[in-house]
Amino acid sequence: MSNTTAVSTQADLINQIYRYNQIFTRYTLGFALTMGNFGSILDILVFSQAHMRKNTCSMYFIACAISELFTFNVGDSTRMLNFGYKISIYNMFDWLCRVRYYITFAFVAIPHYFIILASIDRYFASSRNARRRQWSSPRIARRLIIGNILLWLVVYSHCLIFYTNQTGQCSTYDYAYDWFLRIQDAICAAFLPLLLMCIFGWLTLKNIRAIGKQIRPNEDVHTLNTMSRKDFQLIKLLIYQVAVFSLLFMPQPCFFIYDLSTYYTPKSPIRVAIEFFINNAVHCLVYIKFSCTILINLSISKLFRVELYRLIQTKIFRQKRQHAVIIATHRGTEHH
Repeated sequence: MSNTTAVSTQADLINQIYRYNQIFTRYTLGFALTMGNFGSILDILVFSQAHMRKNTCSMYFIACAISELFTFNVGDSTRMLNFGYKISIYNMFDWLCRVRYYITFAFVAIPHYFIILASIDRYFASSRNARRRQWSSPRIARRLIIGNILLWLVVYSHCLIFYTNQTGQCSTYDYAYDWFLRIQDAICAAFLPLLLMCIFGWLTLKNIRAIGKQIRPNEDVHTLNTMSRKDFQLIKLLIYQVAVFSLLFMPQPCFFIYDLSTYYTPKSPIRVAIEFFINNAVHCLVYIKFSCTILINLSISKLFRVELYRLIQTKIFRQKRQHAVIIATHRGTEHH
């Protein structure tokens, strides 16, 4: 009788874990999908204004926001439907299974490397060396944006070959390839971006401190003249984005390594359920990280808030005023 009770209690606990995972997925990915799309569109509108889009850092932010739309509407939405509502769209067709994982992996990496390129750009822009500052130019930025997209579309093209839903479940069905993919993703989409962001963030801060000390007055004054308050605000945004990236993205590759290292370890049903929950949670954190971009911009950058307010004033309220004037003029004409 006691054994039956224990088994029943264990089964109830496992069912609870899976139910909490479903609820957790609905709310976290639902929030990320809504806030992410809203934030990405706002970022595109703000940084695309005529006096903003000429800045190379703004160009990277625009490219990052556009690529994040693919991240949310392909990766986030399908994961939310699958784990939150048990609607497995990408299990229906083999081609959809392959394309879904291909786009998801590629467009998780692509936005990260736009932030890295923006960090590198700010390092060159803040340099006291005139030749280095020349590397921060719109022409170079446009080439790097296109190159970044093509690079990661090629790097993750193997997903189109190895992912399949032959048994009705979209997966790789190849343990060796699974090892390769997770290690590649941990390096290319987590450890390497974090390392590069930290390196160039630190180098940029070092340049700014050097400018402030004015060790070489002639060069420093020229650098200050080439860097506006807008540039310093964009550098501040990048630093905070790196911090949030570190906090929210690193758990995923760490769990991947743990999961692969314990692949052949015998596990109880409760441990399997807990690891399933953790695995899903660290995936959700990736999308939460992307959706937090707009919150960082609004809370940290006065420049972004001012530009957003100006955008609303000029594009929305002006159109309403113009519409009101047209109606008033039309009514006045009718009276005459």
